Amino acid sequence: MNYKQEKTLFFLHIPKAAGTTLNDIITRQYKSESVFQTNPVNIRESKNKLIKMSESDKENFKVIKGHMEFGWHEFIPQEFTYITMLRDPVERVISLYYYILKNPRHYLYNIVTENRMSLRDLLSSRISAQLSNGQTRILSGREELVQKPLAVFEECPAEWLDSAKQNLDKYFVTFGLTEKFDESLILFKQILGWKIPFYTSKNVNKHRLFKSEFSVQDIILIEEYNRLDIELYKYAKKLFEEQIYRQQSAIKTDLRRFRQFNQVYRVYAKFSNYSRSAKNKVKSIIKDCV
Repeated sequence: MNYKQEKTLFFLHIPKAAGTTLNDIITRQYKSESVFQTNPVNIRESKNKLIKMSESDKENFKVIKGHMEFGWHEFIPQEFTYITMLRDPVERVISLYYYILKNPRHYLYNIVTENRMSLRDLLSSRISAQLSNGQTRILSGREELVQKPLAVFEECPAEWLDSAKQNLDKYFVTFGLTEKFDESLILFKQILGWKIPFYTSKNVNKHRLFKSEFSVQDIILIEEYNRLDIELYKYAKKLFEEQIYRQQSAIKTDLRRFRQFNQVYRVYAKFSNYSRSAKNKVKSIIKDCV
């Protein structure tokens, strides 16, 4: 079944799980007028905008994507399915911390930088639920992904993990893992009928520390605040590996070809802002293969 044509696709963009890169790929797969993109700064406004649209306008959307919690399918009349990208919870929290440090527009930027908060300080302060089981919260559909007052921190109940797992099983045609990004793209390509999803990595912080560079105490604290996400990731990883195994022959062939073409695409894309010929070459590669 070609879900790209027959069902509206929801892409849940989980912060710091390679969603920006995937978001760019999705944009190139569909006509702009058939895509509804949420406003990352004002998610509630995007939700209200979608709710207030006419049924006919909603039915024109092939894709509804961006930062949102599971459950927005309730606002549209047509059939739907979901995809997302999940990430190792410890790596995701570390990445989110460094994203906050470099992004003055983030609602936590001022309080973190003015108080020179370390990652351990930020977790212990309990001023943001984004760093505590954030993936479970989004996939459970039990809580709006809306910026709340800094003083508000709600624990993530254990039953939300069950809801997240059930939603992943029932409503997601497939999903990817950040740590297996290329394999995830090929899976999306095969299941959703996409053309070759070339990419260059987006929104990557080259000046952050990695998991192996943090102290044991820091890692233990991150894990303590993300126990449900760790369980969710283990569950999702098992499902992902089963999907890959069932299609291993086709995926292996497509993956080899994709990586060869994408390496060429990256080289030309790197210089496309400076060279007209390189820019034209990038367009040619996209036109021929995407």
